Amino acid sequence: MSAPLSRGVHAPLASAQRDFAAWTIAREEPLLTPGLSGDARADVRERLGVYRHAYLARLVEVLADDYPALKRALGDARFDALAAAYVRALPSRSPSLRDLGARLPGFVAAHEAAAELRAGAPWAADLARLELAVTDAFDAEDARPLARTDLAAIAPERWGDLALGLMPGAQRLDLAWPARALRTAHDAEQPLALDALEPRAERVVVWRRGERVLHREVDAGEAALLARLASGARFGELCALAAEARGDEAGAAFAAALLGRWVEDELLSSPAGSP
Repeated sequence: MSAPLSRGVHAPLASAQRDFAAWTIAREEPLLTPGLSGDARADVRERLGVYRHAYLARLVEVLADDYPALKRALGDARFDALAAAYVRALPSRSPSLRDLGARLPGFVAAHEAAAELRAGAPWAADLARLELAVTDAFDAEDARPLARTDLAAIAPERWGDLALGLMPGAQRLDLAWPARALRTAHDAEQPLALDALEPRAERVVVWRRGERVLHREVDAGEAALLARLASGARFGELCALAAEARGDEAGAAFAAALLGRWVEDELLSSPAGSP
C-alpha cells in the first residue's frame, strides 16, 4: 500500500481551486488571474471568462425555473438582467441551488439595484413573493392532513380544545397587487393582461394538497383566523376571535364553516399523535 500524498502536494491544487472559484463568482471581474495560462486561441482572461459566464448563466436558469410567471411577465431580457443583478448583489449563502432565490422578493422590493424595475413593474415584488411561497409549499415536508374522520372522533364538548395548525409550507400573504391573476394565467398558458393590471390589495393563502400547490384569495375574517393558525391555535380560540367581530353565535358558525372548508382543502395538519 502506497503512502498518502503529502500536504505539500495537495496545497497548490487547493490554492488554484480557491483562486479559480473566487474569480468565477466575484461580483466584478478581478484584475488578477489564478496561475493559469492561455494559448493561441484565447488568453487566460478569455478562457476564464467562459466559466464565469457559464456559472452566471446557470444561476439565471435556476431562478427562471423558480419564478416562471415573473420571467414571462418581465420578458427574457428584463428578467435575465434582474437575475444577474440579484446573484451579484446577494450571492447565495447555501451550497444548494434550492435556496438560491429565497431573497429575490426582498431584492425586488427594496434593493437599489432593482429601483428601475420597480418603477416599470411595481407588481413584480408581489408576484415574486407569491412564486416563492409556491416553491416553499411544494418543497415542504409531508404531513397527514386533518380529516373529517378525525373530527367525528372528537366528543362535542371537547371541540373547543381541538388543536389546529396549518400544513407544512402553508403561508398567508398580504399583497398590494393581484399577483394571483398573473400566476394563474401563466399556469393556464393564457395572456397575462399586464396593461390592464391595477393595484388591488388581496389576501392569499398558499398550500400544497398532495402533489399540487394551490392558492386562493381569502377575506379579512378568514385571514385573521389563518394568522392565528400560523402559530397554532385551538378551535375555541378561533371561535372567540370570530365572535369579537360577529357576535358569539355568528362567530362560532363562521369558525365552524371555515373549519369545514379547511378540512376539505386539506389545509390543516392532523393533531400530533394522530394515526
